[in-house]
Formats: sequence, C-alpha cells, structure tokens
Amino acid sequence: TASWLIFLLIIPSKVLKHTFNNEPTPLSTEKPKTNAWDWPWH
Repeated sequence: TASWLIFLLIIPSKVLKHTFNNEPTPLSTEKPKTNAWDWPWH
C-alpha cells in the first residue's frame, strides 16, 4: 500500500509541473512586473 501512496503522490505532481511549465498560467501572465525585475539580476 505504501508504494501506491507514493505513486499517487508523485505522479500527479509530475503531471502538474509538466503542464504548468508548458502552458502559460494566469499567475505567470498576471506578474510581468516581477519577471521584469528578475531579468536584470540574472
């Protein structure tokens, strides 16, 4: 049962990260100022 819990916890997190990284989210589009502030420092 422990393996099933790990499987159910890890797989959805990877899927969510994969989808959020590929598709622009409202949070990323609503914060252009924070991105502008981060660019010069990188």
